[in-house]
Amino acid sequence: KNMLQSIYIQNYALIDTLDISFTPGFSVITGETGAGKSIILGAIGLLLGQRADIKAIKKGANKCIVEARFNISAYQMEPFFTQRDLEYDPNECIIRRELYASGKSRAFINDTPASLAQMKELGEKLIDVHSQHQNLLLNSEGFQLNVLDILAQNDNELSAYKDIYTEYRNVCKQLADFITKPSKAGRMKITSGSNWNSWMMQTFRKENKPNWNRKPKP
Repeated sequence: KNMLQSIYIQNYALIDTLDISFTPGFSVITGETGAGKSIILGAIGLLLGQRADIKAIKKGANKCIVEARFNISAYQMEPFFTQRDLEYDPNECIIRRELYASGKSRAFINDTPASLAQMKELGEKLIDVHSQHQNLLLNSEGFQLNVLDILAQNDNELSAYKDIYTEYRNVCKQLADFITKPSKAGRMKITSGSNWNSWMMQTFRKENKPNWNRKPKP
């Protein structure tokens, strides 16, 4: 089965309403220069989390809508949705982007409000856009790793690794803040090994001072 089922575009650039359904097999959208092929790709770009431009809204319209339906039954994508608290359907995924003339933009994944970062991350899993000279990606280490993960079906392991790495970065940031910023209690700034030892000794004495004069129980 083909993954992309349909694309719906409303009030985007020169398009009033466009609803394209794709049948199983190879599909081609053709047309002479200026027919609007690139406009469709631009609309798809919104589903990939690209920056929205209110100039893309059809003149006179208040908002534009781009929506795509995907068949994901052959892909193990449940971890992606559950880890991000997104509604999950094992058979179908619907992503939608709404752009308003006021400049506001809204994103939805399976009718659940989503961030553009989430939409971009999901879009990269659902859509591959191949442009001129894109074969140069074969030399990209990140692209090679992505291909290996796809072939090895490492979705669960990769998601777990990303979560652990994010937690690690947060802990590193907390440690850096702890070392470089004084606390509310006026803790001295720790910038060297000697200062660290001095701070540790002061803390030890402060915490144990109440016990110095305490007599042991008989």
